[in-house]
Amino acid sequence: MNNIINNSLKNVRYKVILFSLFVSLIFSITFFSLRLFNIIPHSKKEILLILILIFIFAFNIYTIIKVKNNFTKIQFLFYIIYSILLFLLVLFTKNIVTIQWYYCLIIIIAFTMYQYLSIILNTIIIVLVLILIYIFYNYLPIYNKLIITFSFLTCFSTSLTINYLLEKFAFDSYIKRELLEKLSLFDYLTEAYNRRAFFKFSNILLNDAKREKRKLSILMIDIDYFKKINDSYGHDIGDKVLKTFVKMIKRNIRENDLFARIGGEEFVILTKTDNKDQLFTFAQKISKLTKELKIFAKGKNIQFTISIGGYIFDPSKETLDYALKKADEALYKAKEKRDSIVIFEG
Repeated sequence: MNNIINNSLKNVRYKVILFSLFVSLIFSITFFSLRLFNIIPHSKKEILLILILIFIFAFNIYTIIKVKNNFTKIQFLFYIIYSILLFLLVLFTKNIVTIQWYYCLIIIIAFTMYQYLSIILNTIIIVLVLILIYIFYNYLPIYNKLIITFSFLTCFSTSLTINYLLEKFAFDSYIKRELLEKLSLFDYLTEAYNRRAFFKFSNILLNDAKREKRKLSILMIDIDYFKKINDSYGHDIGDKVLKTFVKMIKRNIRENDLFARIGGEEFVILTKTDNKDQLFTFAQKISKLTKELKIFAKGKNIQFTISIGGYIFDPSKETLDYALKKADEALYKAKEKRDSIVIFEG
C-alpha cells in the first residue's frame, strides 16, 4: 500500500515539474520577445544569454519527459545550470529587472524539487546575487541598496508562497483522485488485489501470452472449513487467518504472477506456468506452506488446509471467463475431498 502512495506522489511531482517548466518557458519566450522588439532595453550579451536560457528550458522539458525515473536528479542538474546563467546575467548586464525576472523563473523551477533542499539552495544563491549587486552598485546610497534587497526578498517569498500553494493544490486534488482509483483495486482487509483488479490486470498477461503463443494457468484456491474457524474462534481470528495466508502467498509467487481475492475465502492466481507438472508442484508447495502457518488463538495454534483447482488454457483459443469456469470446476472436485489438488488441462 505504501508503494502505491509513493508512486502517486512521484507521479504528481513529475507532472508539477513539467507544468512549471512549461510556464517558465512561456514567460522566458515572452520576455525575450519584449526585449527583441525594443519594448524593454536590451544588449547583445543579454539576448544571447536569454536565448541560451530558452534553449535550456526547452531541453530540460524534453529530457524530463524522456527520462522519467530520475527526473529529480535531472531537475537538480538543470537548476545548477540556471543558477550559473543567472550569475552571468548579473556580470554581463547589471540590469536589476532582468536579474529579478530570471531569478523568479529559477525559483519556479527550484521549488518543484524537494522544498527543504530548494530553500537552502535559493537562500545561498540570493545571498551571493545580492553580494554581486552590492559590488556593482557600490556607489548607490544605502536607501537604494535596501530597496534592491527588499525587492529580491519579496520576489523570493512571493514565488515560494505561489509554488507552495500550487504544489499543495496539485497534491491535494491529484493524489486524492489517484489513491481512490488505486485503492478501489485492493481488498481492504488483506491488501491483495480484488476481483476488479484481477480482470483489469489480467489483460496484460493474456496479451503477452497471445503474442508469445504460449499457454497460461489459473489456480483457484479455497480455505477449507473457513466458516468453522470463524464460528470457533471469532471473526477477528478469521481475519487474521486470511491476512496471514495472503502474506504467505505474496512471498511465494513470482513477480509477474497475478494474485487476487475474489470471494470471502476464495483466491485466484493467474500465472505464466504452462506445464502441468510444474503447476502441480507449485500448488503442492502452497498447500504445504499453508499447513505450516502459525496462527495462535486461545492458546492453540490454528492449522488449516486449502483446496486447489487448476486449469491450463490457451488465451488465443479460450476466454478468461471460460478458464475461470474450468478452474472452478476443478476446485469443486478438489473440495469434495478437501486438502487436495485437481488440475484440468485444455
